[in-house]
Amino acid sequence: MKNVAITSESSILTNEIKRLDAVKRYINFQKWREKDLQDIVMLASHICDSPMVLVTLMDDKTQWIKAKIGVDVYQMPVSTSFCVHAIKQDQVVVVEDALLDDRFSDLPAVVGNPNIRFYASAILKSHDGHNVGTLCIYDIKPKALSQVQINCLESLGKQVSHLMELDLSLAQLQNHINEIKNQSQLIKNTKNMLKAAWDSSISYHLLVGTDLSILAINKKASMFFKQTWGKYFTVNHSITEYGTPETIQKFLANFYKALKGETVKIERLINYDKTKPHTWWEVVYAPACDEENNIIGVTFNATDINERKINEDKISAQNQRLTKISQIQSHEYRAPVSAILGIMSIIKEEDYKPNKEYLLLLEQAVKQLDEKINSVVNYTNQL
Repeated sequence: MKNVAITSESSILTNEIKRLDAVKRYINFQKWREKDLQDIVMLASHICDSPMVLVTLMDDKTQWIKAKIGVDVYQMPVSTSFCVHAIKQDQVVVVEDALLDDRFSDLPAVVGNPNIRFYASAILKSHDGHNVGTLCIYDIKPKALSQVQINCLESLGKQVSHLMELDLSLAQLQNHINEIKNQSQLIKNTKNMLKAAWDSSISYHLLVGTDLSILAINKKASMFFKQTWGKYFTVNHSITEYGTPETIQKFLANFYKALKGETVKIERLINYDKTKPHTWWEVVYAPACDEENNIIGVTFNATDINERKINEDKISAQNQRLTKISQIQSHEYRAPVSAILGIMSIIKEEDYKPNKEYLLLLEQAVKQLDEKINSVVNYTNQL
């Protein structure tokens, strides 16, 4: 039995937490809806012949008054509220004489000003079934309500619930619209940044769809093709409308390779301007994919690599000179140096009294060594 009691208490606590969360959703009821609430309050006052009517929301500590007639308060403690009992009920609560009801007889509003005697309330429900507040009526004299009045009060309570739910839905819709606007602005900003990066690239970029239509082209490529072919590349036009039959044929051969998933990379020496020397270009055809990795077209990217190729040639020439210097130092120095050492050894054996033949051989070896040294100096100066 103890476990059953603990489970019951836990369930009640969980339900109360959910109820309080539901109350929070309606606390910020829009001001422009309060007139609609006020009309309902006045109608309830007229139907039930009660001078005081409130629309309230109740959290764990405070009863918040969202519309009222006959009173001048905006909130009250839950601990001294009539509605603390009504919030636990799903049907209309009617207290014909509060002085005769032990639940209310000692409340400040009963024993003191404004000396409440009569109370009735209809529950306000959230869309997910939680009791979040009340439509309540008061009088300073004991009385009873007819069944018609009770039914009307219940119906008006439902109207308040619907009105508050409508307001919440509209607020959520507006938030959703704002999110969409923010996302649209973010997409627009991202698109602008990508376009700026696309247009400021030093390379020439072209995106061609599977049907050979031009989907996008950056500014640099557009200007280049205008100068080369005499007209701008236009989005949604076929790529085959531009160039010569020969260039179109070469393009299509690489285009269809990329369309099958292959990336084609070509370095080519091109003379597109007769007034300038040939220029090295790197051209890349690559498959363009969507988020699901489906090929939707081909990107064509062309980059002027002439400076890089010139630097590569310079580096290659330098490497060849360094290799030659290394070869001279490791091999070609060896012969004259060996000759000099051999002749000096003979001269030493003859007590440093060389004959003319030895001196001529020595002179020849020294000249060979000098020539090799001058070769190294020349290669070094070319680095």
